[in-house]
Amino acid sequence: MISLTPDDVFNTAANVSNTVSPQINIKSNKKWKLVMDTSNLGALIGNYYFQILSATSHVNDYSTNPVKLEANQQYTLAKGVGTYTTPITGSYSQDYILLKYYLINNSGAFLQEGNYKNYVKYILQEDG
Repeated sequence: MISLTPDDVFNTAANVSNTVSPQINIKSNKKWKLVMDTSNLGALIGNYYFQILSATSHVNDYSTNPVKLEANQQYTLAKGVGTYTTPITGSYSQDYILLKYYLINNSGAFLQEGNYKNYVKYILQEDG
């Protein structure tokens, strides 16, 4: 969640990050890729970005560069290998990806007041 303070709303050059960085936990028995779908993103009041801050050992293909969010897109966040540790008993280690979202108001205008709900969907797919 990105929370705007009164100072942010009236700052025509605001850069506001999420208050808590989402962590996506992954368990998989095969090679995988994690995709972010923005088909239900909704109205944006500025330029929104996401950035991967960190990831664990089985996550081996990702970038830490900021990416601008656009509606109706699918972004491949990362790829990785299976996290199973004991195939016979079905034991899995858990890997994660830590994300940051932020809003940049570089419009030179005040941010418009209101409630904005911006939804993204995370999809874990087999990477074959």
